[in-house]
Amino acid sequence: MRILNLAISAIFAMIISGSFTLALSAGGISGEVEAYAGETVERVISIQNLLEGSTDLVLQGEFEQGSEIVSFVQGDKINVRANSVVSAPIKIKIPNNVAVGTEYPVLVIFRTISEVEGAGNVQFSTNIGKEFKVIVVERPANEEKSAERGKAGAFIGWIVAVIIIVLIVWLILKKKRR
Repeated sequence: MRILNLAISAIFAMIISGSFTLALSAGGISGEVEAYAGETVERVISIQNLLEGSTDLVLQGEFEQGSEIVSFVQGDKINVRANSVVSAPIKIKIPNNVAVGTEYPVLVIFRTISEVEGAGNVQFSTNIGKEFKVIVVERPANEEKSAERGKAGAFIGWIVAVIIIVLIVWLILKKKRR
């Protein structure tokens, strides 16, 4: 009977303490991000500080895994106001020479570096993390061809623009000579 009482007390304590300390969390990217070799993609990590009575926080993000391909777009310090959700945009840049099937584990940790004083629930300095995997996938053949066509079209467009400018200048100079 004593063991049952201790177990119930422990569960009750975890529920109560969890309601006060699980206010800060990270989400937004789930599972895997697929990208092509040489591709740069942007994603968003959502950070929420939603416990009633929470305080404003400043967090610092650090990539403990995957820093060779992932970086913060707007810096590694994130201001998270009380009762809000903020976005931390990240950029994932896959090297050109990476083999299809290469997997990069990514782990970002956000550490509380300052807390605005004020009334509210007690918040402990908390680290929150977000983990996901980046997988290099094969670029579809039709996408490669359209990218090549796009480059060729842009080149032809520049040539046409230069020819038109040269013709306009030639016509203006011809009119001035008369």
